[in-house]
Amino acid sequence: MFLDLLILNQDKIVSYEKIERELWESEEEVMTSMALRTLVKNLRKKTSKEYIQNISGLGYKLVTKK
Repeated sequence: MFLDLLILNQDKIVSYEKIERELWESEEEVMTSMALRTLVKNLRKKTSKEYIQNISGLGYKLVTKK
């Protein structure tokens, strides 16, 4: 779902808040920054690292253009 969210917004910054709303819908589930970083780390292991960029203080971005 995280990758889907990035693909739908490719080359745009997806805010941490939007990621939290989309991935952790239940009020019982709380997203932590560590959980998100772990998710990104695991995804980067399966793809080329430069495709997923962390935009400090804002969110993540899937880079498809160079």
